[in-house]
Amino acid sequence: MKGSLYSVSDKAMFDAINQSKVTNSELKDIFLSRGIIVSHETKREKLARYFSLFPHSYQDYKRLADILGANTRREKNTSTTVNRIVDKDVIETVAAGLVSDLEHFGATCTIEESEKNSISIKVEYREFNYSNSEFKQISNKEAVISIEINEENLIIRHPQNKTVEEWKSLYISKLESELEEEVETTNINLSNTPIMRWSRFFNELINGIDGYKLYDVTDVYVYHPEEKHLDEDEDEDEDEDENDFENPELGTHISKASLKGQNVLRSEELLQLYKKGFYISKIVWRSKSEKLDDELYEFEAQFSDAENKDYFSYLVKGFYSYKGSGEYVKGRKSLTSIQERELTKKVETAAHNALKKVME
Repeated sequence: MKGSLYSVSDKAMFDAINQSKVTNSELKDIFLSRGIIVSHETKREKLARYFSLFPHSYQDYKRLADILGANTRREKNTSTTVNRIVDKDVIETVAAGLVSDLEHFGATCTIEESEKNSISIKVEYREFNYSNSEFKQISNKEAVISIEINEENLIIRHPQNKTVEEWKSLYISKLESELEEEVETTNINLSNTPIMRWSRFFNELINGIDGYKLYDVTDVYVYHPEEKHLDEDEDEDEDEDENDFENPELGTHISKASLKGQNVLRSEELLQLYKKGFYISKIVWRSKSEKLDDELYEFEAQFSDAENKDYFSYLVKGFYSYKGSGEYVKGRKSLTSIQERELTKKVETAAHNALKKVME
């Protein structure tokens, strides 16, 4: 903002204060900064209309932007395997080079040794989206890029989003420069797999988590790509006759559908969708530990690029405590960082095993 002028419109200020993300306590602090004490009985809309009439400073904008731009949504994880043995010194050198580049563009980075054979790059950064409202165009985000060194390969784990994907690619590019050779990488995707095996991948995944038994599937999202019926010659004919409406052919195509409930994978509705050419692109399921543990763990996995069966990601969402008499509490609880890391690795391993089975 330094060296530039910007003024938020009254309408944008009014809409921002009316957002539920701005708590009552934060709203009182905003008014108190102007020397105004507000009653808890005053309606928010009235307060928003009153405050929007004031002359506003950059500090007013920043205060609301920090509240509304805070990213509270957990992102799914993904991983890339580098099929080569790499020394830890090389890993750290390349990580330092990546950090230098990211800090040049305003990110705040730290490199930590999380385990004996792994390092983590913690990045705090801002993401811009000018299609959002004025107070939500800048999101403050945090990403952890974990690099684990194994006996046969290197595994890079990170949140699945476009920005961090680019950083991962930059890291691999720098690694190749440091090694002075190209490296082979492996990602989970089904782009070269026959269509009849696409949904089988998810069945293998949810039943293949080591130490856990499938309890229920609650959400299934299916996708059906639109088929191209016209070849190039037909396209040319269509261009020539674009004004000919004597026999218009109207058709419908449903590309996405979702099913929610209990035992969704066994439902007749899903089987009918399979027959129509749909396949699973995203799934949410719950599993129980095979040990003496009554807690119910919830997972999610998907291909973000459903049409090309690519950009696979996964998330351990939390757990439900056992209430008794075969029932669980409705509120989902968060896992500890250690539990989440262990379960995330189990899902990752199960996904690789599932891919091997459907490729056989």
